[in-house]
Amino acid sequence: MAERTQSREQAPGQQHEPQLPPHSEDHGHSLAAWVGVGICIVGAFIASLAVVFTIWWMFAAGIVIGLIGPLVGKVLAGKGYGAGSPKQSSDDAGDTPHDRRGTSDRSSRAGTDTAHGPR
Repeated sequence: MAERTQSREQAPGQQHEPQLPPHSEDHGHSLAAWVGVGICIVGAFIASLAVVFTIWWMFAAGIVIGLIGPLVGKVLAGKGYGAGSPKQSSDDAGDTPHDRRGTSDRSSRAGTDTAHGPR
């Protein structure tokens, strides 16, 4: 038990920085994904309201809208707004994703306070 406690102790002034594996996928981090899923959610909301109020034509319209969402996502991805595309609106000109840089921005700010306390 004493060995385990001693191995966790660090010399004064040293910061423990967790080593995370690089994030290699970019699933869903694109305008195409967000728009496609948003349309699906709106369709599901319309369909669920239609069931509550027993408006069957509105239910059918909600289902059709929900089925259009993936199609819109595919069209936007084909036009260059998919994951990994240079047209993504969420990327700044000098912004590099975590998986290409190898470390996150937080590692450069070692010794600063975080939401969980000091590092």
